[in-house]
Amino acid sequence: MTSVYLAAVKGHLDCVKRLKDLGAKLDVKAKNGKTPLDVAIENGFTEVADWLCANDILYVYKRLVQEKNTASTENEYLNLAQQFRAMNGYENSAELAKECDSHYCTLKERREKEEKAKEQHRNKTIAISGICGLIFGWITDYRIGGTVDSAIVGTMLSTMLSIIVVAIVVQYEKCKPCS
Repeated sequence: MTSVYLAAVKGHLDCVKRLKDLGAKLDVKAKNGKTPLDVAIENGFTEVADWLCANDILYVYKRLVQEKNTASTENEYLNLAQQFRAMNGYENSAELAKECDSHYCTLKERREKEEKAKEQHRNKTIAISGICGLIFGWITDYRIGGTVDSAIVGTMLSTMLSIIVVAIVVQYEKCKPCS
């Protein structure tokens, strides 16, 4: 049994902290196969167990690996990469940090590409509706003779045409196969 193990069995959190500060390992198993974390939990010393969980590098490493396996967002991968780097090369944490960085970059590029495509679609729609409005307004103005009434009618008609064109473009974009 180690000193950390004995301190955990008795629930002496201050001793466990001090021993760690002095360089004691927190994840060493006793002859019975149990770690200080195991005995702290068994004896109901939740404060000691919580502190050991937060500071036991093996426990933290395993938790991070589990989180990596369920991560799905940019922020999750970014945070995991930072935490793996903070482990200073423990086990294969450096490789896992690179892997998380790679997932982060892939998700970021995908998001930026989607945002760019949406912006291009929006700009196309605005341009088409604007051109149609101008043409329709010019035709209406030419046919009615350029009066104030013709300007109102032209504006109304060009607005209606713009709405129709936007609806057509939106429907077309929805039906387009993915590229």
